[in-house]
Parts: sequence; C-alpha cells; structure tokens
Amino acid sequence: MVTTHIQEHLIFQTNYINTEGESIMKERLISIITATAMTLSAMPFTVSAETTETTDNTAISIDNSTIKAYGECGANTKWTLDSNGKLTISGTGNIAKTDELIELSSEIKEIVIENENTQIEYYAFQNFPSLESVKLPNSIWIDTYAFEGCTSLTDVEIPKNVSNLSTSAFYNTPWLENLKKENDLVIINDMVIDGTNCKGDIEIPNGVTMICGDAFYMSEITSVELPNTIKSIGAGAFNSCQNLKEFTIPDTLEYVPNVMFASCISLEKVVLPNSIIKIGYMSFAGCSKLESIKLPDNLMILDPYAFSECTSLKVVNIPKNTTNIYQFAFYNCSSLEEVIVESIDTIIFDSNATISSIKVESDEKNAYTGKISGYKGSTAEKYANAYGITFTEIVTTSEKGDANCDGNVNMADAVLIMQS
Repeated sequence: MVTTHIQEHLIFQTNYINTEGESIMKERLISIITATAMTLSAMPFTVSAETTETTDNTAISIDNSTIKAYGECGANTKWTLDSNGKLTISGTGNIAKTDELIELSSEIKEIVIENENTQIEYYAFQNFPSLESVKLPNSIWIDTYAFEGCTSLTDVEIPKNVSNLSTSAFYNTPWLENLKKENDLVIINDMVIDGTNCKGDIEIPNGVTMICGDAFYMSEITSVELPNTIKSIGAGAFNSCQNLKEFTIPDTLEYVPNVMFASCISLEKVVLPNSIIKIGYMSFAGCSKLESIKLPDNLMILDPYAFSECTSLKVVNIPKNTTNIYQFAFYNCSSLEEVIVESIDTIIFDSNATISSIKVESDEKNAYTGKISGYKGSTAEKYANAYGITFTEIVTTSEKGDANCDGNVNMADAVLIMQS
C-alpha cells in the first residue's frame, strides 16, 4: 500500500533523527519523501499527518493530503492538484496555459496562487468547467481571457494591489455577471472592474485608482469624468464605446494605453495633459470623427497604429520632444492635410504607411497626399523626400543675436557668430 510504504520511510527517518540528533535537517526528510514518491510512477499518494521533534525541539509537520498530480506551468512556476480539486501554484513569473491542466480541468474546483509578482497569461484557465473559486496574491498581473468561460466560478478574491487586470479575464463567469446585476459600475478595492452596462454621462467616484482593461468595452457611455486619484487605466478600457464624444485624461497618467479609444466612432474631443509621454498601440485607431488633437509637449513616443484610420483628422503637430513615430501611426488618414514635426531628429519609421492618406498595399510613393512641415535637413525632410511627399520648411524668426535659433541669446550664439 502506498501510504504504508511512505510511512515506513517516515518511521525510519524519525529513528535516524532521534539517534543522530542535530546533524539531520528538515530538508533530508523532505528529500526522502520526494524521492519515494517519484518511484510510484505518477500514482496518487497520501502523506499521513506526522509530527516529530528533533533534539533541538524543532517540530517537523507534514499535513494530511493526497497529491493527485503535479507539474510546471512556467519557467519558475509549479502546480500541484490534490484530491479535493485544489490547484496550488507556487513560484514567481508567468503562469501559462498547459495541456496537462487542460486535461485535468474538469477536476479543478479551486485555484490558489501563493506568490506575488506572478502573471496569469492569456487563456491560462479558460473554460475550466468545475472551477468555483480563485484566490489571487498581491502584485498579480492577469491577462485577457484568463478565466473566461469558467461557468461555475462564483468566488474570486481580488487583492488590493493589482499590477494589471482585464475585465475580459472573467467574461462569461457567474462571478462577474452577478456583480453586474448588483451595480452597473462594478468597483472592488478602488478598481473599476466593469462598466459595460453603463449608459450616458458617468462619473467615476473619488478614490478609484484603477480602471481595468476592457472595463467599458462597447458600453453606451457618452462622456466620463475621472477623479485625480486615478493612477492607471488598462488596455482597451473604452474600446468601441461608439457613443463616447469627449474625454479628458487626468495628469496622473503618463501614457495612453493600447487600444484605449479604438473604434470610438463618435469621439470628437480629447484633452491630453503634458504628463503623457507615450500614446500606445491603436490608442485612437478608427476614431473617424476626431478632427484635431493637441499632442502634449512632453510626448516622446507614438506607437504603431496610434491614429490609424482617423479619417477626419486634418492637422497634427508633433512636439519637439517626440523621439519616435512608429509604423502605421497615421495610416490611412484620408483627410490629413499637414503633419508638422518640430524636432530635427524625430525618428519616423521608414515606410510609406507610417503617414498615409490611403490603404497602402506596396512600396509606391505618393501614399500621402498632404504635406510635411519641418526644419531643413531634418528627418522629416528626409522622410518626405523618400516617399514623394510635399515638404515645407519651417522658418524660424529668431530674436536679435539668437544665432542658433534656440530662443535664447547666450555664449553659444557668440561662439557661432565668431565662427561664421
């Protein structure tokens, strides 16, 4: 019998501890149990409760449990499943979808993630039919669809400190659906978990610190007032809100998240604070009524597709602090008349689709019918020449004595004048 076989080793090891005294450590006991278990060829095994005392009065306790299966779900994460359907995950790093856990999914009733600084990857526990409860640690990162379709899930313990959480992680679960029945705006631990049932003008209560990814996806809201307590907004938070007309981002944020306003076809006005240094992937893609937007002075990065297919956008002024404009940033902006680039060395991704008036299918020139304005010898001029785009030079009217046109008169100007 498996239990008897392991108990014999426990008795042997206990006697060994009693005779040899303090030279024997707890780790040796555990290693013998582990080695014995490995010889059982993946059979379920039971460890009976045993408590022994070493000569230094240190108690070694082994809990009653039946380990049904175990394995790895990431480079530094491991799992064990017991006979009660409890899946325990330990370690830090990524928790990935695995074939072994999918095969056992009908037996898993409870998931406990023990360690902080872990990330549950996309679809990791999707469609686990028997899963009833989930306990999450602080500093957890939960990707989209992680628990989607878990039709028995009714209890989720959300910690106060969450690195990232997407509402779609819990789509089609009784837990989320029950919360939405209680309140259109679902708030847990100062986080907006869901607002997809909200309509019209809404106000987020003071004290809320996070709006989760996809929180208002396809809702019927027309405007949102955010408190200055907001610290983060997740990707796609307002994606496809087709009635949303205006939005002001608080100065507590440093970036516009990926897909934040994608396909908000009624969005006409957006106010971006100077705290914003990055506009993410597809942030404003498909905002077909957005005619103008003032980019913040401190903006550094425009990610791919940031303003793609903004078909009403007419003029864009790229601030002098912007270092990178990535591919497709202004793709298929059919009404775009002018792009003004204030810096001489902003890196513009080398593709005719980075700034275009049409859907580009090849490397042909003249994909953009508007003009680019910039300084002579700048990267903007080089980009315009490379793709047959009209270039207009920005001529600076400098203060008397401002030889280098930097807006200041100082020793640098004197040196430049002497050299000339």
